[in-house]
Amino acid sequence: MDGMLHVLVRDNGPGFSTQMVENAFQVAYSSKAESRGRGLLEIADAVRRLQGEVRLLPVAVNQHRVQLRLPLVTA
Repeated sequence: MDGMLHVLVRDNGPGFSTQMVENAFQVAYSSKAESRGRGLLEIADAVRRLQGEVRLLPVAVNQHRVQLRLPLVTA
């Protein structure tokens, strides 16, 4: 065990294409409208502040999902 909580976010959407992998957490992206898309940037910032990691994990051909890795806190 690596002391991290791993969360794979899946929904009924199409996921992210391979082309999005490099820029997903660095530039605003939205499949709905040009004026949207800050969500992934805000998630990445919050996860990094918690000393975790966020990335797009391949789940099928040309399809990626968001994976969060957060440190487990021991009392």
